[in-house]
This record gives sequence, structure tokens and C-alpha cells, in this order.
Amino acid sequence: LRARLRFSRRLHGWFGLPLPRRRLPLRDLARYHLGAETPARLEGVAALLLLGERQLAVGSQALFEQLRRRSREVEAQVREGATIGEACIIGKGVYIGAGVRVGNRVKIQNYALVYEGVTLEDGVFVGPHACFTNDLRPRAINPDGSLQSAADWDMVPTHVGRGASIGANSTIIAGVRIGAWAMVGAGAVVTRDVPPHALVVGNPARIVGYVCYCGEKLQVDEASGTGVCPKCGAVIEGIRQS
Repeated sequence: LRARLRFSRRLHGWFGLPLPRRRLPLRDLARYHLGAETPARLEGVAALLLLGERQLAVGSQALFEQLRRRSREVEAQVREGATIGEACIIGKGVYIGAGVRVGNRVKIQNYALVYEGVTLEDGVFVGPHACFTNDLRPRAINPDGSLQSAADWDMVPTHVGRGASIGANSTIIAGVRIGAWAMVGAGAVVTRDVPPHALVVGNPARIVGYVCYCGEKLQVDEASGTGVCPKCGAVIEGIRQS
């Protein structure tokens, strides 16, 4: 496994894709795929990942078969230019778009879709089947009937603050900012900014309370804007009531 990896033209027929001819050290494999300064720890993700329109192939037939079996189990896709921090967990079927920024110790659960333009700060949790959009006016074609290209639409960025949680099956509409330690309930559709520590649910998502660092719902004094956690006793000031 310490030998250099190479791209094999013999695998062209397997995927129907042209494979560039270059040699790649095994130790650089994660960095090659993720474009990260510090390669992430991908929980169960095989080295055989889709990278844009290219597939990685290795010279050792036995190693390639092992990686191919693992890729069928995980089926994660990380696009070019994405940056993933340290100690992250990436689940089965996850899609991470080009240029996405993922901080340290982030958990992205099975089949979550994190499209181009999204930034996830440290400690963010993304539940299974959650979806981040990046286009407020999506169209497949132009008025003249031609297929739209990247030049025909504007990517709208989305930002998720430190420690925030995105519930399963929730949808985050492009352009919103989700504050630090906020919590988005399962199935919610977030259409506007979420303050720090806020708990939002529903479609469209509405604030129904505020949560502690530990996730427990806070007891908030409206006059002072101070929240107290009944579970761990933490006191959080500056709660922005809405």
C-alpha cells in the first residue's frame, strides 16, 4: 500500500470515463480528493470517491477491488475544492459540493446534501437527508430553450454557525445564516435567518424556544434575555427574543 498509486487506462471500459495519466502517492490520496490542508477522517468512506467527473483507479487489482466494494457501501461524493476539517464523520450517500467549507468535528449523517456555497463551522451536526439549496430561482433552461450553464445562475451562499444542529429531512433555503448552537427541528424548512441558540420547527420554520449548548430547552427570562438550562445549569445571556 506504500507504493505509488497510478491511473490505469485498462479501467476506462469499466466506467466509460477518460482517466488522466499521473502518479499519486498513497499518503496524498485524502488531500487529492478533499483539497484540504488537513485531510479529514472519513468514517468508513473508501478512497474510491467521485471527484468532479473523474474516478480514481489504482494499479493493484486486489486493492482496487477492495476499494470498489467499500465505495458501493458508502457511496459518498466529495467535489473538487471542498475543505473538510479534522475528526469529521461523513455518512453513507453524503454529497459535498465544490468549494464547500466544513470545519472540525462536524458530523454529516447519511444522504445529506451539502451543495456549493455552504459553510459549516466547527461542531455542526447535519442530520440524515437534510438538504442545503444554493439557488433562489432555479431553472433548467433559458427562455430560448437552451440548457442553463453555471454562467446562467447565481450561487447564493449559506452559513451555519458553530455547534448548530440541522435536523433530519430539513431543508435550508439558500442565503440564510443559522446562528451558533441553534437547532433546526426534523423536517423544518428554513427560509430566514435563525438566531444563536434558537429552536425552530415547521414549514416555514418558526422559533419555538431556545436551547442550551447541551441541547436542552432553556428557561428564558424575557426581561433580562437570560436563559438557564434546567439540565446542566448553564446560564446563557443575550437571548434574542423574536
